[in-house]
Amino acid sequence: MKTEYDVIVVGAGPAGSIAAKTAAEKGCSVLLIEKRQEIGVPIRCAEGTSKTELMKFIDIDPSFTCNELHKAEVHAPGSTSFSITTKMSGIDGEAGIILDRKIFDRHLANLAAAAGANVYTKTPATNLIMRDGKVEGVVLNHLGEERKTRSKIVIGADGVESKIARMAGIDTALNLKEIESGAQFLVYDETIDQTKCDIFIGNEIAPGGYIWIFPKGNHTANIGIGILGNKNNGKNAIQYLEKFIAGKFPNAQILGTAFGGVPASGGLKRMTADGLMLAGDAARQTDPITGAGIRYAMYAGKMAGRTAAEAIAAGDYSNHFLQKYQNEWDKTLGKTIRRNYKIKEAYNTWADEDMNRIAQMAAGLPLEDFELKEAIIAVLKSDKKLMWKMKSVYYDLLKAMI
Repeated sequence: MKTEYDVIVVGAGPAGSIAAKTAAEKGCSVLLIEKRQEIGVPIRCAEGTSKTELMKFIDIDPSFTCNELHKAEVHAPGSTSFSITTKMSGIDGEAGIILDRKIFDRHLANLAAAAGANVYTKTPATNLIMRDGKVEGVVLNHLGEERKTRSKIVIGADGVESKIARMAGIDTALNLKEIESGAQFLVYDETIDQTKCDIFIGNEIAPGGYIWIFPKGNHTANIGIGILGNKNNGKNAIQYLEKFIAGKFPNAQILGTAFGGVPASGGLKRMTADGLMLAGDAARQTDPITGAGIRYAMYAGKMAGRTAAEAIAAGDYSNHFLQKYQNEWDKTLGKTIRRNYKIKEAYNTWADEDMNRIAQMAAGLPLEDFELKEAIIAVLKSDKKLMWKMKSVYYDLLKAMI
């Protein structure tokens, strides 16, 4: 390990590895560090993403692909359900894929290494090197030895608990309504339908969130839940999930367990400082409705890595220059996340009766012909009371389609 790099990336998840890969490909000297001894563990993810979106960054490798799916079915609290097609989910006819995140994350780190980045595991960043309020590197612990490693830019991609953000003085605090408490079991059961994803909504089973079944092949699936911290009704995510599985799959065998928090805040207002950018969960770049973060993290990583390379070339590592990254994010995917935060806020006011009524309307519409924005507008138009309740969302969607 050298004592100085152009860019240090903290965290070897999708955001960090893509940031490191992008900066290295553009000629920067890059250090990518991961605090855990293995990249890709523990798994805190439902492991589903869009195949088309993934192909914008890397080639699809069968080694990290567990299943390909073309449909998801949404189940309301009553007996009504409706299907979401690939067109509605914005996948343009391609499949959604279920990943093996352990293999997938290692693959991304391999790509970063192949691009020229130095990759080290079991190497936590314990502090930032600061001078006159500017970030100039990290203090890290590598195999028990403390080292000071300088850099022109640090990219914090160290997850929802981001220490890098806090050490830089960036406010990342989340209130209870801005974070989903998640739990997931890897389940074996021969009755699991391997041809589609299933989503279950309702205040009784998943207050402020939903339960998912993401089939992984060989009679297995990730079955998980996300619930809002301010709507848990005195029970934790595991208790809700265990009750659901006991009723739906009484003979299920639990092969693995994962826990974690998922940001549902609509993103940070500030993601940069002098010599620093944040990406992925550290920057709250997750979908507030679904909790999805893989594709957002990869886009953010690419933007941050590219901005870092441009800053190195310009010799300008100031917050003013690095805000090019946040500006690009805010004008693109950040806009989507902010809109989805409004939808999430509206969703959290619905009673189960509202969800049943909406599901009944959705089931009667030709949703297979619609994209997501068109589908939401069609459902809102079917119920004037609901449209008024969500009028800000409705008009945002209309403007997005013009």
